[in-house]
Amino acid sequence: MHRNNESDGLIGKESPSGDDRQIAIGVVFVVLMILGLLLNSAVLFTFKSTPRLRTHMNVFIMGCVGGDLVMVIIGFPFIIIPCFRGLWDFGEVMCASYGFMMTVLAVANMTILAVISVDRFIVIMNFRIAKKITRFHCVLILVLCYVYGVCWATPPLLGWGNFDLEPNRLTCGPDWRNGDLSVRSYNYTLLTMIFCVSGTVIFVSYVGICLQVNV
Repeated sequence: MHRNNESDGLIGKESPSGDDRQIAIGVVFVVLMILGLLLNSAVLFTFKSTPRLRTHMNVFIMGCVGGDLVMVIIGFPFIIIPCFRGLWDFGEVMCASYGFMMTVLAVANMTILAVISVDRFIVIMNFRIAKKITRFHCVLILVLCYVYGVCWATPPLLGWGNFDLEPNRLTCGPDWRNGDLSVRSYNYTLLTMIFCVSGTVIFVSYVGICLQVNV
């Protein structure tokens, strides 16, 4: 994991932000964690207890909810604890590991949302094709979404890009402040291929659905 000069020595040192602000942020994330656990668990329980909802199309929604639940259970504590302590003191290896995990989940969830929009578009535009999509196909696509997330989260561990402390100095993620060409090229590629492309797919799909419904 590369380190830029601006962030050298920040791990294990107190953030310049006021303690009250950090604690307030920590409290907010505690509330969000509790709500996330309750709501996502309720959604999964609803799907499990309602047979008619366990369709192959809803596999994508369950996969997205599952990813959110993992993020809440594993990811949020590493935001909450530093907020109350006033520093990230888990070390560089854990910083890179946390950044990797959060990137996998973020990329996978964004991709799943794009897949859901395309799935809805296919159902509206051509139901015959939609009927040919099986549960196996949906599970396979869901797995590929997470593999896709792993593929995009791995380069910073291999030298293209970097995971480092975020500007708040309390959590870790892709290094957006580093001016190194390798890091910047990774960041721009990640933003373009994941958020811009997925966002465009989602926008076009739902616009197409709206136009078809209003015809």
